[in-house]
Parts: sequence; C-alpha cells; structure tokens
Amino acid sequence: MFLLLIITVVIMILGTALAAGKLSVVQEKFIVMPYITYHAGYVYAEVKNIGDKPVEFDGGLLEMYDKDGNSIESTNWIGCYPTVSGAGETGYAYAEQSVEAATETSFIDDYLLTITGKGAKGRSTVYIAVTNKQYLEVKKPYYSYTNVSADVENTTDATVRDFYVVFALKDAEGKLLYVTSCQPSYVGIKPGSSVEVLTRVDSAITEYFTANNIVPATVEAITYIIVEEE
Repeated sequence: MFLLLIITVVIMILGTALAAGKLSVVQEKFIVMPYITYHAGYVYAEVKNIGDKPVEFDGGLLEMYDKDGNSIESTNWIGCYPTVSGAGETGYAYAEQSVEAATETSFIDDYLLTITGKGAKGRSTVYIAVTNKQYLEVKKPYYSYTNVSADVENTTDATVRDFYVVFALKDAEGKLLYVTSCQPSYVGIKPGSSVEVLTRVDSAITEYFTANNIVPATVEAITYIIVEEE
C-alpha cells in the first residue's frame, strides 16, 4: 500500500510537470562577424515548445567567452518569433552583440545561449497562410543585395493587420544559417487577397556566406498575429 502511494504521488508530480509549456532550442548557429576595429557575435536558433501547453517567450541571454572561459560580453536582447507557441510548435530566435575588445576573430572562443519561457496567459498565436518563399539575389550595375520574400494570404473574412513574418535560411541538410523578421504594420490584407512581403538580408551575412562558400538551400517563413484574449 505504501509503495502504491509513492508511485501514485510520483505519477501525479510527473503529470503536473508535463502539463506545461517548455521552450527548447532545437538547433543554433553562431557566427563571429568581423568589423573594422572589432568583432561581433551573431546567434540564430530554432526553438520548439516541447511541453503540452502554450508557452510564452520570457527572455534570454547570449553570453560570450574568451579561450580561458572568461565572460567577455553579453546581451539579454533576444528576439523570439512567435512570442507565444502552442504545444509542439516551432519558432525562431536571434541576437547579436558587439565585442569592442575583440580585435581578432579568435578572441571570441565560445558562447552560451539561454532561452526561457513562461505559461502563456491571455495571449495566443493565430497563423496566416504563407507560400512562395524565396531567397532573392538582386544585382545592380554598381552594387547588389539579397532579400527574402514570401506571399502572405488572408483566408479569413476580416482584414489582417499588424502581422509578423519571421524568415529562416537553411542549408541542404536542414541546418540553420540565418534568421530575420519584419512587421509590416502599415499593410492590411483584405479577405481573400495576398501580399508579397520582403525584407533585406544583412549584407554582412551575405558576405559571410560568400567567403565560406555557404549556399542557402531553403527559406522557411512563419506568418502570424498575436491575439489578446478577453
């Protein structure tokens, strides 16, 4: 009877623990980017709610270290999109931080990315159809640049406004290369219509791709709005 009671209590505790949302980093990409007098750390991550309840992004930390393990710089500005994820849903996060003391690439030897979540109360994510995702290299006579784009379609019976789009570039093996996002708040999509959304890829990233023979193979995009529940 005593053993049965212990087993029952353990099951109840485990059941309570599982009945919550939990953000987990599925994969991440860290790049040390050179600038004229310093270097910066860029991190991109794919995150997933591995719990069985909605979870809301509650902050994070990117910390960088030298070869001796000393913390040399950090930032708690982490962008995570969507900010609210249902059970099993995936999103993306990114951050960057300059390290003025890093005059050489090797000065930034390691990093740690922490992502935290909390129970989502009163907010939820409504996803919007997105198709025709592209990585577009635009070449002009004297310069060039790269965009990522996607067609966002409103399949509801109301105008969609204040939506977000997060883009992720991956290589042929599905490994994450880059993340960016935009919120075209000046755009409203009428019912039954669609709009092309595009945003510029950081030129430092495209230069990094070229220098390291990296070719993005796929573009993923998530489009959504955050709904405040009454």
